[in-house]
Amino acid sequence: FDPNVPASEKEQQSEGIDPDVRAAEARYMPVLLSNTLQETGYWGQVRVVPRGLTDFDLYVDGKILVSNGEQLKLAINATDATGHVWLSKTYEGEPDTRAYKSGANTTRDPFQNLYVQIADDLYAVRAKLKPADFNRIREVSRLRFDSELAPFAYQGYLQKQRDGSYRV
Repeated sequence: FDPNVPASEKEQQSEGIDPDVRAAEARYMPVLLSNTLQETGYWGQVRVVPRGLTDFDLYVDGKILVSNGEQLKLAINATDATGHVWLSKTYEGEPDTRAYKSGANTTRDPFQNLYVQIADDLYAVRAKLKPADFNRIREVSRLRFDSELAPFAYQGYLQKQRDGSYRV
């Protein structure tokens, strides 16, 4: 995720942002979302990759808007390999305070409900797709990957449209 740390130290202090903590959150939160998606059983293998690697069937990206222990606010974008945006939405939640109590089951993140909400929204989009849509997404994903490896060999198989979408 984008850690969304203000450039100036004064802004960081006024917003209560520790750059090191926010950077750690930006690496950890995608793992929590990935685990949540995998646990649903609808997605198969879900991987957390460095920003900018987008040649996958579905790419989910996020930006931390607020994270202070009392509130978590994330801007989430999900785009499939064809360039179709599945969702672009801001999610906001408060922690399940039971996770903070002494002796509590610490395996559940206090903001797990937020990750479940994102997973549910992604599944709602997925559920509306037809098998032909999945095949087209998979085909474009493979061609995008292959054209990265061997651009000359795959030249002409995939066309990027003016709107940023891809067509075989």
